[in-house]
Amino acid sequence: MPRIGCGLAGGEWEQVEPLLDKLLWDLPVYVYDLNKRAKPVSPAET
Repeated sequence: MPRIGCGLAGGEWEQVEPLLDKLLWDLPVYVYDLNKRAKPVSPAET
């Protein structure tokens, strides 16, 4: 999953990550960063 809550929502990963660790500790979750230079694609364009 992307860094949920840290894009348009404006959250700080340093605060969000511990919450996800606490809630999803038993699930294999991989977090990735998107290329910041990539052009965002709106749902209408997909």
